Amino acid sequence: MTALTTTRSRGLLYLTVCLVLVLSTSLNAADPFTIIALPDTQHYSDDPSHIQHFENQTQWIVDNIASENIPFVTHLGDFTQSGNDPTEWDRSLGALNTLENGNPSNTALVPYSVSRGNHDDISSFQTYLGASRYTGESWYGGGSSDNLCHYQTFSAGGYDFLHLNLTFEPTSSHLSWAQGVINANPGVPTIVTTHGYIDVGGYRIVEGAPIWEDLINNNSQIFMALCGHMHGEYQQISTNAAGGNVIEMLSNYQDYPEGGMGYLRKIEFDVPNSRINVRTYSPSLDAYLKDDDSYFSYDVTFGATEITVNGQAALPGDVRETTFQEGLNGYDGTTDTQVLEEYPDSSYGSTTTLKVDSSDPGGSGHEDHVLIRFDDLFGTEEGQVPAGSEIFCATLMLNVSNEGSAFTVHRMLQDWSDSATWNSLMDGISADDVEALAEADATTSSVSEGLLEIDVTESLIAWLNGEANFGWALLPTDSDGVGFYSSEYETDESLRPMLRIKYEVPEPTSVLLLAVGAVATLSRPHRRGSPTIHKTCR
Repeated sequence: MTALTTTRSRGLLYLTVCLVLVLSTSLNAADPFTIIALPDTQHYSDDPSHIQHFENQTQWIVDNIASENIPFVTHLGDFTQSGNDPTEWDRSLGALNTLENGNPSNTALVPYSVSRGNHDDISSFQTYLGASRYTGESWYGGGSSDNLCHYQTFSAGGYDFLHLNLTFEPTSSHLSWAQGVINANPGVPTIVTTHGYIDVGGYRIVEGAPIWEDLINNNSQIFMALCGHMHGEYQQISTNAAGGNVIEMLSNYQDYPEGGMGYLRKIEFDVPNSRINVRTYSPSLDAYLKDDDSYFSYDVTFGATEITVNGQAALPGDVRETTFQEGLNGYDGTTDTQVLEEYPDSSYGSTTTLKVDSSDPGGSGHEDHVLIRFDDLFGTEEGQVPAGSEIFCATLMLNVSNEGSAFTVHRMLQDWSDSATWNSLMDGISADDVEALAEADATTSSVSEGLLEIDVTESLIAWLNGEANFGWALLPTDSDGVGFYSSEYETDESLRPMLRIKYEVPEPTSVLLLAVGAVATLSRPHRRGSPTIHKTCR
């Protein structure tokens, strides 16, 4: 090696070390921390082929305690399905034991709690998840006299936390016990986990109402409540008696394939940016759900010792929402029409209402089909979705003028124009994988007047990935036709069809690290995947 080569190598190495040191200092100055919430695992426990998802969850937690900075894990209840089946308890406990290096007699690798769900037999819960399980754990504070409620303490981000896990349908004695724990820990930021609390509409169910009325509402140090039980997701902010905000979150994926596909909640406390970010992630799929109740943030003030929730945060900086509607912000890319079997050579490109029907006129058996397309969706212009983005929710929004039966939405595979007729399309539109996809992108239920939202995420992903955008065909399933306003409707432009897309912009290379013989890029810590389950955005 020549002196010149040596000098250059040393300089390059010095530059690399400096960059790494500066970057390390920046990243470690005030690292966020993440609390993990494990939703109902009942259908993992009752099927040996599904328990892998619970095992994947706890193994992922152990593998990422340091990288995700995880100080605490909470299980939302329904640990098992049958409640007193020893086999189910063995399966679920086997997964949970991963948090203690495979054996509950070991010191836990991370503090955790499990709330009793309505499916969990009381005697079994007391035996397997009573106070004796936590012997020797410094973070375990104690339990109620019947061992159905427990509390834990942990520290993270410069804060001390109190966590209360309450049994399903807690009694007044349980709530008095919880109040005593709070009285003994005044002012400590507190999280409550219970199994049944709110519904998917945000209503407090009968088992949850007393928890709010007799505990959470009267204790301003409680800033977050987590629950499962009701099938689905919801999140909201409620105001307590002192005027403070309380985050309330429901997450339960038991109706998803294989009992939930391993989805869990990552609740990230981003102290430097005054945010609490909630992400729904499956270690089994390495995928995120990103609808409004799966992927969201809150603005928070992190005080000296207290945490104050200010309200729902705007979308994260890398998440955007765009809408396309004829006449909105100069957009003129909507094309829609209908083709009628009753009038096979007539075109309806200028009609102000569109109708999907399987017998029009009534009793004729003649069908009405609808075509709709939004052009110029992707590109670099303002409002367009950039190439390389990740679309995680797209909604077709129609304003129904005439209620009726269900219809199906199929992605078109051939081009068309608004001058199309029943005959020019060869007897209307066939969902035959030639004219349109045989498998519907969406199927509505019976349709009422007003706004109808249809999940078309799969279509938008396909078009962004290079498939031709020929829009959709709306095909009837019944003779009770559905009518809605077209892009030609002039009385109220806001009633025209709209397409709303929520997407994540491409991630730019943030820092280039030079190393001898290699070039590396820093990116955000999470790995992306394509969710297999899409839900309509609100």
